[in-house]
Amino acid sequence: MTNVFELLKTRGYIKRTSNDDAVRDLLGQPPATIYQGFDPTAASLHIGHFLGLMVFHHLQRAGHRMIFLVGGGTGIVGDPSGQAEARRRMSREDIQRNVEAIKQQVQRIGLVDFVTGNPSAILLNNADWLDMPLLDYLERVAPHFSVNVMVKQDTFARRLADHNNLSLFEFMYPSLQGFDFLHQFDHYGCRLQIGGDDQWGNLVAGLDLIQNARHQPAYVLTFPLLLDASGQKMGKTTGGRALWLDAAMTSPFEFYQVWINAPDADIERSFRLLTFIALDEIDSIVAGDPRAAARRLAFEITRIVHGEAAARQAEADSQKAFGGAGLPLDVPTIALSQEEAVAGVLVTDLLMRAGLKSKGEAKRLVEGGGVHVNDARVADIQQRLSDANLRDFGDQGAAVIRYGKGKVVKVMLPSRTG
Repeated sequence: MTNVFELLKTRGYIKRTSNDDAVRDLLGQPPATIYQGFDPTAASLHIGHFLGLMVFHHLQRAGHRMIFLVGGGTGIVGDPSGQAEARRRMSREDIQRNVEAIKQQVQRIGLVDFVTGNPSAILLNNADWLDMPLLDYLERVAPHFSVNVMVKQDTFARRLADHNNLSLFEFMYPSLQGFDFLHQFDHYGCRLQIGGDDQWGNLVAGLDLIQNARHQPAYVLTFPLLLDASGQKMGKTTGGRALWLDAAMTSPFEFYQVWINAPDADIERSFRLLTFIALDEIDSIVAGDPRAAARRLAFEITRIVHGEAAARQAEADSQKAFGGAGLPLDVPTIALSQEEAVAGVLVTDLLMRAGLKSKGEAKRLVEGGGVHVNDARVADIQQRLSDANLRDFGDQGAAVIRYGKGKVVKVMLPSRTG
């Protein structure tokens, strides 16, 4: 069987490792024990986690024992990596609710197999061992971390250079994540931690702790970050809006539209990282029509995250919304009240209710010709939708507003809702 290291490398999953040869050897001798951590800062994982779930899946399929670690303990602190300011602190109750929601979500998506895998993945919560007396932490963990080294980490160095507050609470985070690795090394024989490349400093902290405290080798592997068209990290926000893996937080239609509007230059890489399609088939797909390739990409990723039925509905709704083939079903919908239907609502206000950040952004879209009500371009920022003119769009009592790049919202009259 081909070493999974080569599969990960060929598809572009490996950004860097602490030791290429040692990691290749470790992955070539399953089952190795490997872990990846997820902090429960929300009730859903987001698109930034999706690539990590794909790596997790490939490693488990290759016969490795995978640990899915939920950060019920580290979540109280919040990962400061890349943050210019301190994160909002969360209550233990909120964190526990998020932990339970993430467990259910991961099991639903199915990229992690906790039941029938060979071997099955292990689900752990670091609150189980981080809830220790302070003196235990000071004795067992703190002596192995140098403040001189930690203040040079990018996040901490930038925070201090900009004279932004850096609390001891946050400063402890890398040592807590490092202790996670040591705990799993001691109790599960875990020799490899994986994560996004923005986590390199935190991952190496655990690697150093094991080497200093146990004088044994351990390794880390990072995968590249997903970037949007502007070069920003795709995580909890992209294009000004969150992109969650939970259908109640980001609908399958909205999720689908992100990928159907992917820049042509990103399509091949996204196919390699975010689908299971064979590389030779990917080459054939991207050699053809770029828009057809984008539609295939959007369908495949949506199918993995939300299932076959939701992906087909999103595909059909996209064709209806942008191909004039009738009213889409499962798209963002604004239901006008009776009063609004009579008086009318500004199209720019409806765009803000649909998710635009500001009235100014809505006005710029209208003035730039980027807003259409059904097939008619909106030319006046004072245009309203009301009972009178909505019915001009047909007897369905609804209109579809298309705006920006691949975004849509359906507006319904009160008599047609429910």
